[in-house]
Amino acid sequence: MKLAALFALVACLTGAGTYAGARALHHTAPVATQLVSQRDTTPTAAQFAEALVGAAGQVAVGETISNTHCVKASPAHYMCAYVVVKPLSVECHLMQGLWTPGEASTITVTLAGQVGRCDSVRSAIQSLG
Repeated sequence: MKLAALFALVACLTGAGTYAGARALHHTAPVATQLVSQRDTTPTAAQFAEALVGAAGQVAVGETISNTHCVKASPAHYMCAYVVVKPLSVECHLMQGLWTPGEASTITVTLAGQVGRCDSVRSAIQSLG
C-alpha cells in the first residue's frame, strides 16, 4: 500500500513538472519567434568595402583606396584593412567603422590608423606588434 501511494505521488509530481515546463516553453516561444524574424539588413563585408572606397573617393582629393579587405564583426560593425595611394607614397591602414546610413556619412569611423601590412585585416592587426 505504501509503495502504491509513493508511486502515485511520484507520478503526480512528474506530471506537474512536465505541465509547468511545457507552459514555460509556450510563454517564451513568441520571443524566440521575434528574434528569428529580426534579420540583419546591414551590408556584407564586401559591400561595406565598396562603400568605403566610394566614400574615400569623395573625401580625399588626389588619394585613392585600393586592396580593401573588410570583416563584419556584428550587424553594422566592421573592420577594414586597405592601401591608401597618395601622389608620392603608398600606406597601409586599418579602420574600425559603423554602418550609419541615417547620418551625414554612410560610414562612421570609430578608430583608424596606419599599420605595417594591409593585405588582410588579420595581417594588419598582427603588424601592430
